[in-house]
Amino acid sequence: GFSKNVAFTPILLQLETNVNNTLQINNTIEYILQFNITDFQEPPRIWIQSEDANITSPLMIVARQPKEVLSWQLPLFVEGDLGDVKFMTTARILCYDILKNRRLSGKTNIQSEQLFLTISTVSSVNASFTVNVKNQEFFQIKPSVMYNFSISPSEPSYFFYNFSTNLTFATMDSNYETVILEVESKDDICMTVSIQNVSCPVFDTDQDVTFRGFYETVNRRGGITISKNNFPYGFYVVFVAKSDDYDCTKARVLTSSDSPRVKDISLIIKPSIAYRDYVNAVIFTLCAIGAFYIIFGFLFFFCSIKKSQPRHMDYIQENDMQAHSSSKYICIFFYYFQI
Repeated sequence: GFSKNVAFTPILLQLETNVNNTLQINNTIEYILQFNITDFQEPPRIWIQSEDANITSPLMIVARQPKEVLSWQLPLFVEGDLGDVKFMTTARILCYDILKNRRLSGKTNIQSEQLFLTISTVSSVNASFTVNVKNQEFFQIKPSVMYNFSISPSEPSYFFYNFSTNLTFATMDSNYETVILEVESKDDICMTVSIQNVSCPVFDTDQDVTFRGFYETVNRRGGITISKNNFPYGFYVVFVAKSDDYDCTKARVLTSSDSPRVKDISLIIKPSIAYRDYVNAVIFTLCAIGAFYIIFGFLFFFCSIKKSQPRHMDYIQENDMQAHSSSKYICIFFYYFQI
């Protein structure tokens, strides 16, 4: 805790969004940073960095909204298979409980509120930090649109997909009641992709990302099929990079703290195959099976006639020898097939 001889001074500041704000802090100061995010159309993303923060006296960060609280510290340690890895930069997206607001107001649109960010430390030495509350470039993703973004173990990300805005009844060629999520990356950094319902809190750290919904580990390419029956109000798709690649490769390779482990990802959500395509596939399969039996029956009938004909001596011209041999071989094949 704080020393009894240290005078503690809270400082309230109103800061602009989408701007890097650099401040100095020690154990005599607690910053209460206010950000006006009422015009944000997406949940705010809090980015904070400090090269001066240390293990024994980390920066304690608490983000407060009227209905939600999120806290973490800097440096951030992410547990790996061979030990903890330290990160001096973090980013977190504040959660908006779409499911709760849907039940209360019947709306799923994002309505941002006032944000208060409290930052403190027990360090007696001045530490510099930079904070930026950003308006995300995209959060509500649309079907059949490719999105590109980056994550790291200390900077996870998640997005919202809403089934209620689908086009199933407007386009008969696709089924938007069931969608296919496809992710692709050109690097081998291991990550977890999680599908969660649209309620808070969102589990977006490596320690808890597997606690809700369903997930898969991915390095280069992955995909998940998602049905509206399981997520009637839409879903959050959460991306968390791991501090090592053991879960993907089963190889124990030590990861350096100097390695940023930034993973570039491409994401697209596509409609699954339509009902008409299912019917066409079934009809095609049945026609193929039917054609096989027709051909098989014809050849069987042909060979049966050849077999039942009375034997008699006949002379075969030399140029007819090849055609006669081919017919003979086909009948021999069907004869043994019957046996």
